[in-house]
Amino acid sequence: MSPSDLAAAAAEQVDEPLGRGRPRDADRTAAILDAAVELIHEVDWEGFRVQDVASRAGAGLATIYRRWPTKEALVAAAMRHDAPTERPSSGDPRADLRMLFVGLADKMCGKGGSFIGVLAAARHHDELGAAVDEVMRTTVRGTIRTSIGAVIGDDHPQLDMVTDAVPATLLLRAGIFEEPLDPDDFADEVVALLDALT
Repeated sequence: MSPSDLAAAAAEQVDEPLGRGRPRDADRTAAILDAAVELIHEVDWEGFRVQDVASRAGAGLATIYRRWPTKEALVAAAMRHDAPTERPSSGDPRADLRMLFVGLADKMCGKGGSFIGVLAAARHHDELGAAVDEVMRTTVRGTIRTSIGAVIGDDHPQLDMVTDAVPATLLLRAGIFEEPLDPDDFADEVVALLDALT
């Protein structure tokens, strides 16, 4: 079924009623975006279906399609919803960096293939492409660069190269080679690499 067919079908559906006193918009939006994030990490791009998000979130298709008229728009919103908002800040730059990469590796473990599909789809869909660019280039890359800079120095000549190489290695291992990946081991590798540079 094509996206336009799904949208048409969704328009005919009536949302399931919510329990008494439950605020509709805030609860539904968060639940839908959380469900979309979970599904992105569980299935490949072709297997991601809006109706599965609706079932998981306990929402009607009409509710989703009113907010996000396409699969790409929903995934773009889910990516922004799931983007890290702040980096770890314990006062120990190496511990913070390690915590950051444990979290990133944990998100990618066994799930990299789905992200590869999102990246491929982003090349053909402007809204999804803008979200990938915003989340990956600005938010994630910026957080990684700041965290690495706190360990090796903001003026280190290889700062930008390492900022790009470390998450690229993570994506290569988890997404392309689909290797088993232990987040703690990966974070330890990152810290050891940075120690070798300083």
